[in-house]
Amino acid sequence: MFKELVSSSVLRTALALLAVFAIAAWLVPTPALIFILNYAAIVVAVAVVVTFLPGIWEAIRMKRLDYVSQLTLGIGMSWASIVVMRGWIGTSKMLEQNWSEHLVVAFYIYMTILGGVLHITAPAAISPASSKRVRATLAMAMGVGGLIAGLLIGIQWGSGKWG
Repeated sequence: MFKELVSSSVLRTALALLAVFAIAAWLVPTPALIFILNYAAIVVAVAVVVTFLPGIWEAIRMKRLDYVSQLTLGIGMSWASIVVMRGWIGTSKMLEQNWSEHLVVAFYIYMTILGGVLHITAPAAISPASSKRVRATLAMAMGVGGLIAGLLIGIQWGSGKWG
């Protein structure tokens, strides 16, 4: 197993990319690095959305989604949420505004959730045998997430922070 890991071109590439980040983090001041990476992320996210637009358009026109179209929509939604989020953060930083509690923030979080749900609920997206496991995992994740959200909402409301 160790020999397979050492010979993995994916692992070597990942380590090289991590080294590039470490060098950049050492040489470039953190605020400048965040600024550069934020706009690089927007460029990549827009490129992903544009690349998937034909598939997204085709999926929107379908009467019933197949798993490839559902995954395509999930990818498009997830990367569109990154465009919105990174653009919002970049704009608020450039204008020196704190817009972290604006409705747009809730919207991009919601877009990210929808994109993720489209990914993991696509029928047989991972493999035909995994559909039951994916549904069970999704149900558990939704249950745990709902419990955590309920606790946090209760704590916030109880503290008088929301009214």
